[in-house]
Amino acid sequence: MSTAADDLAAALGSSREEGEAIEAAVQTETADLDTAVLPVRAYLDRTVVPLLLQGLAQLAKERPPHPVEYLAHYLLQNNPDGRPDDAPAEEEGSAMPAPAPAAE
Repeated sequence: MSTAADDLAAALGSSREEGEAIEAAVQTETADLDTAVLPVRAYLDRTVVPLLLQGLAQLAKERPPHPVEYLAHYLLQNNPDGRPDDAPAEEEGSAMPAPAPAAE
């Protein structure tokens, strides 16, 4: 599967490492943009999709009996912005195992 860094490197005729460096610089540069003015797709691509894809990959690997609950738990546990105040607290004695942390 091709990553954004691979695509960028191929387009520029550079190495994967250079593609990753450029991608990181672009993300840092654009991180300060106000997300309220972004189109819906750009907003979701920037804020939700990266973590969602990681969660879906973990979900496919683990194949838990309750996939929606597993994914919800994964997203809450791996939220890079921390746990929001309105997120539900973990229930004691939950029958669902905690998802593995995201690999970086």
